[in-house]
Amino acid sequence: MVELTEKLAATLKQDQGTDNMVVTDESVIDMMEHITQAFQSYIDKDGTGITLSRSHVLSTFNGMAKDLSSLAEDLMVSLILLPFHKRLSEDGSHDSGSPGFRYVSRKAAIIFIGGKDDREALSFAGRVAWHPGVELTVIRFLLDTNLENIPRRLIGLIDIAEEEAETKLDDESFTEFYEKYVAGRKVAYTEKHLANSSETYITLRSLKGQYTLIIVGQGGRVNSILTLGLNDWQECPELGPIGDVLSGSGFECESSVLIIQQHRLKGQIDGLNDDFSIM
Repeated sequence: MVELTEKLAATLKQDQGTDNMVVTDESVIDMMEHITQAFQSYIDKDGTGITLSRSHVLSTFNGMAKDLSSLAEDLMVSLILLPFHKRLSEDGSHDSGSPGFRYVSRKAAIIFIGGKDDREALSFAGRVAWHPGVELTVIRFLLDTNLENIPRRLIGLIDIAEEEAETKLDDESFTEFYEKYVAGRKVAYTEKHLANSSETYITLRSLKGQYTLIIVGQGGRVNSILTLGLNDWQECPELGPIGDVLSGSGFECESSVLIIQQHRLKGQIDGLNDDFSIM
């Protein structure tokens, strides 16, 4: 993949009989041949079972992430290796390289509903936020405070005292994250006011195609009306209600999904005796 600049675009020529464009810039041709020779040399020496297939793609830095994803999907690629934007010199130092590669952005989102696993995921997202090549958005799902929108059969399932205690912890954790990252303009923020799990499901479906990575907590929520009922049709309960929806066969989510679970101390997992430790 080569950066498409105005200078390079001016040297392109139409390939006769096809819709393809041919690169005529000598420096680009030499670079591509050098890369091909390096791979071919490796294959000739240690590449038993490896075949080499070349594909030349011209793209602007802003479009590289999308073009790479499309190319990988077309070729059914399972692993992509990308070069770092800086190059290692013979003396061990790094030159400036092509800084544009550093900012080929990846759009990521974290969904925060509440509970210990979501708080753990939020903490992890704080580390992701520092990466200069990631555009992170935190999406907070909030319960519609109008109880008239909540089915009566669900109201009786709520442990008010426990819910209030968890909400307090959620608010403290989220406030700290907001002040550090959102107010500091490192992370974008949006919130969704929802009444039930049906609206949660619809909102999750609306995220399709918007992010390359979605971070969610595995579970650990206390009687959350926003997820109650989602486990009725779970395919993989170990992923949690939100993770299962995002990775379900009927969802067709094109994003990678990272599911975070807070470390459980011994005795905190159902069926685990205090005499045993988690290794």
